[in-house]
Amino acid sequence: SALGRMFYQGGPVHQNTLFFLHRLDGIIKGGIEIIDGLYLGGDLDTLGAEAEAAKADQPLLRFYLGCAGWDNGQLESEIGCGAWILAPSDPDLIFANTPEATWRETLYALGGKYRPISVLPEDPAVN
Repeated sequence: SALGRMFYQGGPVHQNTLFFLHRLDGIIKGGIEIIDGLYLGGDLDTLGAEAEAAKADQPLLRFYLGCAGWDNGQLESEIGCGAWILAPSDPDLIFANTPEATWRETLYALGGKYRPISVLPEDPAVN
């Protein structure tokens, strides 16, 4: 469909809970805008035929089972230790590709020491 509904593994926490990201402000009511043009959750009962009628060039909605979670201060500590690569958020990139392609394109766009990582094969055995 025009919505490009897709389901993904969101993370190891709350594996029986469905989360979703969308770009359907005004169609899905009650979502929380987490960055410009990207919303978390909302009332799916408000989705209806209006969304199906929206002719989109790219997906507008993605579902995730589970999420990732951290204790207080844990994520900040991990970022401080260099365990995470930080990049600007881009809703267009989030919805344009598979998660693997999004990861690769984000690393490539960061350039520098991250660009070579972006072209490594998923399976190091085939390198």
